[in-house]
Amino acid sequence: MQMKLNDIFKQYAPYIVRLELFPDLKQIENLGIELNSSNFIHISGTGFFVGNYLITNFHILKKILPIINQVPYQLWTF
Repeated sequence: MQMKLNDIFKQYAPYIVRLELFPDLKQIENLGIELNSSNFIHISGTGFFVGNYLITNFHILKKILPIINQVPYQLWTF
């Protein structure tokens, strides 16, 4: 039996999350890191959980990969 798009959405929507990644300003202040336009990057997108893993697309994270080890980030999911 083929599912309709609306049925697929109803079944799987609860597993989809919106994610927000942004620099952890409190940790940055405590570490004395100076923020500028190259290391203050706010990222948002969507993903879903498989067990304890959050799955998302590479394009969501590729902007922060060069600085992820230098600037602490917070991840919020909604």
